[in-house]
Order: sequence, then structure tokens, then C-alpha cells
Amino acid sequence: VCHGYPEFQDGLVAYIEKNQLDMTPGEVAQNYAKEHFGATYQFSELTNGRFDKHTYSSDYVPGKEKLQEQHSLWWYLTGAYEADLQPNGVPYHHEEIPWSYAPELNENGAVTPPKEMKAYDPLRGNFEKFLIDRTGTKVIRYANGFLLGERNVNGETFPWISESWTSDGRRNHNPKIEKSPTHRLQGLMAVAPLGINPTVAFSKLSAIHKAFMADFPKANKLSAGMSGDFKEAIAHGATHIRIGSQILGSR
Repeated sequence: VCHGYPEFQDGLVAYIEKNQLDMTPGEVAQNYAKEHFGATYQFSELTNGRFDKHTYSSDYVPGKEKLQEQHSLWWYLTGAYEADLQPNGVPYHHEEIPWSYAPELNENGAVTPPKEMKAYDPLRGNFEKFLIDRTGTKVIRYANGFLLGERNVNGETFPWISESWTSDGRRNHNPKIEKSPTHRLQGLMAVAPLGINPTVAFSKLSAIHKAFMADFPKANKLSAGMSGDFKEAIAHGATHIRIGSQILGSR
């Protein structure tokens, strides 16, 4: 389910049936990401990334109810196979839910498994990514926060995020990075997707960066643009460019 898009909240299969589309779930996700975000990579057809389904309800508690079997690949990649099981059959897990105020959650809006239980971090969005080496034994997990539902396609913060920062005393928009003694949030770095007009791509990036700076005023650096499109990037606010090929030649 694409976070923040009501038409998909019943799942991609239900969306396909409702709109009588001759498409697979992966094709729907791929077309949507291509149209709205300029994504050019292919999407997996794997479904059932969780045991439950996210709902934007004030009383939602993740993992409280088992609604489906998790796909075996996600079961492995997320580490669910190593976690202890709750009585309801869902593995114990760590997850923060900023839009829920259920009494079962702790003061940070997160589930707190018993200390003696082994827990895992569940899949939290369609745009969470895993890099797997050729042996299948090493996995790097990462996520794109913009596409995970903090902002819409115009770079604007979704209502539940804004409300949680201003009205929920348990949760303020003050990430650990801002308190780190060794790290400083400088800004954003991005490249234009292949096959997308750089002017269009950097125009969207500029809007995203401006919205980002509304939350992080000190993050005023924008690294964008390479040897083939650095002029378009500079025209849309890039403060840093990467032009190795222009200087050293093609490799």
C-alpha cells in the first residue's frame, strides 16, 4: 500500500479489481512511481510484506491482529524469522506509529516488546529497499523517507505528520541527527532519473528541498547535477555538483 494515498488503502489487488484494470500489483506500483516520481526501476511482484496492514487510525496498534501470512522472502529479509512470536502468531517487533494514540503504545507512540523477547523491524513501506549480494547471504536495508509517506508529490508534509509534530506532546520533529555530536545534517543529494528530462527532475527536487528546509533550516545544501546536466541543476538551486567526467574524462 502506498502510504498517504487513500485510493490504495485497501491494497493494490482491491484497487485493480475496483478499477477493472488488466495489470498486476507490481505494474500498478511501477506505473504510479514512474508517473509521479520519475522512477525508472522495475517493481517486485511480491506482496504481503507484513502480518497486518497499516491503517491511519488513532487507535491502530501494529501487530495486534494477524491478517495475513507474511511472504517468505520478507519474512527472511526483515528478520522476522529470528523473532519470538506473540500469542496471536505475529512476531514481536519494534515500530513507531506517529498517528496513533492507542494506550498500548508507549510515550513515543511505539510498540514496546517485553525485554526478554526477541523482536524485529517490520517492513514499513513500498519504497523500503534491500540490496542483496549474489550469494544471498548479505543484505543492506535502507529507505527513502520522502517516498515513505512523510510528504506528498508536491513536497508538502502530510496532515498527520504536521499534526503529530504540533499537537502531540509525545513526539516532536527533532530527529536524533540534530542532537548528534558527530554528525551534521547538511542538506540533500540526488541525481536525475535516467530517461527523465533533467529540468523536470530538478524542478521537483527544488520543491522537495524547500519543503525539507522548512523542517531543517540549516540543511541548505543541495548536491545535484552531474557532468551531463549540472547546468540544469544549478538553475534549480544546486549548491554542489559532481562533474568528475568533465574534469577527468569518461572512464
